[in-house]
Amino acid sequence: MKRIVALFQENVFVRNSTILFTGSMLMNALNYAFHAILGRMLDAETYGAVQSLIALLVIVSVPASTLGLVATKYGAKAKAHGDRLFGKHLFAYLNRRIVKYGGPLLALGLLLTPVVRSFLKIDDTLAVPLLWMIAALSFFSSVSIGVLSGWQKFGAVNTANIAGAGAKLTLGILFAWLGFGLDGIMTALVLSGIVGYVVSVVDLRFLSGHTKEVSSEVEQDGKKDVFDFSSVRGYAVTVLTGTLGIVILGNVDVVLAKHALSPDMAGAYGALAVVARVIFFVTGVLASVLFAMSAESVEKGSEQSHDFSAFRTALLLTAGAVGIAVIVYFLLPNFILGVFFGDKYLAMAPLLGWFALAAGLYAIVNLILQQLLSMHVAVAVRWLLGIAFIEPVALYFFGSSLASIIAIVIGTQTLALISGLAFIRKKGRIG
Repeated sequence: MKRIVALFQENVFVRNSTILFTGSMLMNALNYAFHAILGRMLDAETYGAVQSLIALLVIVSVPASTLGLVATKYGAKAKAHGDRLFGKHLFAYLNRRIVKYGGPLLALGLLLTPVVRSFLKIDDTLAVPLLWMIAALSFFSSVSIGVLSGWQKFGAVNTANIAGAGAKLTLGILFAWLGFGLDGIMTALVLSGIVGYVVSVVDLRFLSGHTKEVSSEVEQDGKKDVFDFSSVRGYAVTVLTGTLGIVILGNVDVVLAKHALSPDMAGAYGALAVVARVIFFVTGVLASVLFAMSAESVEKGSEQSHDFSAFRTALLLTAGAVGIAVIVYFLLPNFILGVFFGDKYLAMAPLLGWFALAAGLYAIVNLILQQLLSMHVAVAVRWLLGIAFIEPVALYFFGSSLASIIAIVIGTQTLALISGLAFIRKKGRIG
């Protein structure tokens, strides 16, 4: 017990991971309660539509996710110099860019609403426009959460995420019970997003509470280190590329399943994917902590051996957790699926282990991507994007059943994992 306490006190990675893991577990529990309860309350067709819209939301929110990683990266840079004023300016700068460029993107989404409704076979009038509203809100939330993460304020990140997840669960159940259908569920997502964002902004008050203002030029060893906002744009391109690749790898299958399969089968695919992704969400906290800490280490000019000690720890923990989880999913598919959805989708239980394998591979690929992004290895993230585009093409032409879709997903995830590790070994020269 003393060794565990000592490890928690001395190892910053372990301490931050534990804090974020605890909050993430509560948030994930609320999110999965949302899916499990709605999966029982809604018919298979409506639940399949919810899952396809959520997957599409993740894809169209790639720019927002990019901003979140940029905010984390430069928030970590400000933390490395103890510059709260720059953190405050960074938050304002990114929000101004959202207002400037977000309007046209929102208008484009609204114009594409009829096309999206037709492709996903959705009849509800407001569901897709509400999707664009959630996407717009995600830009602002990504910035506030990103800045908090960059400063390693993981307790505050937990508070905002849990508040949003709690609101989503409560409102989602209420609107489903009232019979509002798909439109009601999407409205619940909009309102819960607003709750999470407000809480995250309140938690950023520490940026204004400093006793002295540090200028954006910090004196170090006789040299001035200038925080250049133009560098944000350059780094954002690399992050956008990597984020687009990882999001396509993890979400396009649910969207294309809704297009290719019958409504009931698409609902079953969404249910299996949700249950399997418990693995990703449980282990994903390690990737979040790794990126924030590695970005700070790179900014401080740490030696590569120090940087990669955190990566090795994260990779070992992630791979171990994934391996155990996949075995359990293969051994107890009926039990696990029954916990979430009762006997509604038990006929598909034999496939759950393969969905778990896909989710586990995805978790490791995501971890590798965070390390590559913190190191600014642009060629690697471009390679990942190229691999990611293989998946939707293969799914469109060959994904005609649950088994064929998940086989394609596993294949592309495996290729991405091997390629990512090869780049880290080459660029980082780790053994």
